[in-house]
Amino acid sequence: MRISLVRRDAPLDRRKAWACLALNLAACPGLGSILAGRLSGWCEIVFSIIGFTWIVRAFLLFITALFRQAHLPTDWRHHLAAAGTGLAIFALGWLWSALTSFLLLRSTSALPPVMR
Repeated sequence: MRISLVRRDAPLDRRKAWACLALNLAACPGLGSILAGRLSGWCEIVFSIIGFTWIVRAFLLFITALFRQAHLPTDWRHHLAAAGTGLAIFALGWLWSALTSFLLLRSTSALPPVMR
């Protein structure tokens, strides 16, 4: 089953390109690209999910250590570095999806509006 906002034989119109941009930048990086039929969306969404999971894991490990020790853990820098790594991975997916979104918008500007 193919999931797409557009048919392969129909070009992406400006309104749908804006919807894909909103999905990529505000909801889930890569989702708008996938719905626009771009294969790069799968890599974008994998980066964003891995990065988000990494951040949440670092946060949960920090909170667990904080409650066990009843004060700031001695290895708090390790938790901060892990969260920073997750943020970098997520940012890579987000920036890639932003670039894909803007390229989608750019490709629609030269096309005439779709008649219905």
